Amino acid sequence: MKWTTQVLIVALFGLVSVQAHADDKKSSSSSTKLVQTLTPLKDLVAAVSSNAPQPFLIAPDVPAVVGIGPMPLEAVTYPIFLDILANNELAAVRGSNVTSIVRARAVRQYPMPVITDDDSMIGADGEWVTRGIVLDNVAAASLVRELGPLLPAAGHLAANKATNTLIIVDRAGNVRRVVALARDIDARHSAKTPSGDAD
Repeated sequence: MKWTTQVLIVALFGLVSVQAHADDKKSSSSSTKLVQTLTPLKDLVAAVSSNAPQPFLIAPDVPAVVGIGPMPLEAVTYPIFLDILANNELAAVRGSNVTSIVRARAVRQYPMPVITDDDSMIGADGEWVTRGIVLDNVAAASLVRELGPLLPAAGHLAANKATNTLIIVDRAGNVRRVVALARDIDARHSAKTPSGDAD
């Protein structure tokens, strides 16, 4: 009788453990599903169209669905929309009349705003732009090596030696960061250069 009771206790404990494991797995699965919510891109575009600066044109090779996480569509603002595109390796490129949604790897082949002054024509940090900055004291080519790793694979950093200009293609928010660093390095280089050796 004692042996039978022990067997029943062990069996019941096993059932409880199995059920607890199943509940944990179900909870984990639900959490994963919540984080990896997929939404049709056309629905996401429709949700932000009224707050966007221009109509959208979606490239034919762009995926039909994107991951937006647990965020409801009604909470997506235009800046958040641009971040969602970036997280899905997509990009929004503002042209003359429409904003094209393209794969990030192709973004450099699209016309985009060329920025010559800070914040000029930039509507949001997530918009792709081309920025030129002329340096006075440090060789622009040297900063390509130093600052290049700060750009994503889809971005571009180059130097024009004739004018000592640093050319940056990236999302506006990161362009601001790279420009700020380039200016800081340029200014510090000037401070360390003796006035008699400026030439």
